Amino acid sequence: MIKVKKEFQKTVVGFGSSGLPLGQRDDLHQLLNDVIGDNDEVINDHIANMFETPLPKKAELRKLLEEDMLKKADAVKLSAKAQKAQEVIKEAEQPDPTILAPERPSDNVAETASSKSKKK
Repeated sequence: MIKVKKEFQKTVVGFGSSGLPLGQRDDLHQLLNDVIGDNDEVINDHIANMFETPLPKKAELRKLLEEDMLKKADAVKLSAKAQKAQEVIKEAEQPDPTILAPERPSDNVAETASSKSKKK
């Protein structure tokens, strides 16, 4: 688990389209992925020193990033399914123009009365 040192909880480091303080972030693995090199060497000591040690290995960070990508892909799929479901519901709520509305009983009575008076 990635933990920010207490003194850096309120520090803001902009990455991943957010500017929340480090203590409020749930995507610290994205930042550390840029701080830790392919051979697990620290590339940026300044950022790395904001975290408790030991820092995760690059392979662990990649796994976390892959899990994030899969979650986002699932969210997109669910969103697309929800949108399609809304379209189906909206379409079902539209009246079908090929089905004629039933005649109202009052129309039949008036029509019958007027046709009888014409026959006389």
